[in-house]
Amino acid sequence: MAKTRTERRRDDPSPPLPSNIEAEQFVLGSILLDYKHAFPQAEALREADFSVQKHWRIFTVMRELFEAGVPVEYITVADVLGAKGQLEAC
Repeated sequence: MAKTRTERRRDDPSPPLPSNIEAEQFVLGSILLDYKHAFPQAEALREADFSVQKHWRIFTVMRELFEAGVPVEYITVADVLGAKGQLEAC
């Protein structure tokens, strides 16, 4: 099971951080639908902004593709994740 930011150690007295998995999925989906317009709005995101690690991995690949001038599409993202051995985890 993917570890989320809302999970914490038993000895950690701090409250869990809020998360919105659907919003994360929306951001990733928006980039896939129209990366030329959506990605510039989302490029300020950091790892801490994602509660699910696989979402951060996907976003990182999207960023790499965008910065390289490669179309950010389902197949290109899947190809890079596969080459990194991360496709099954995502």
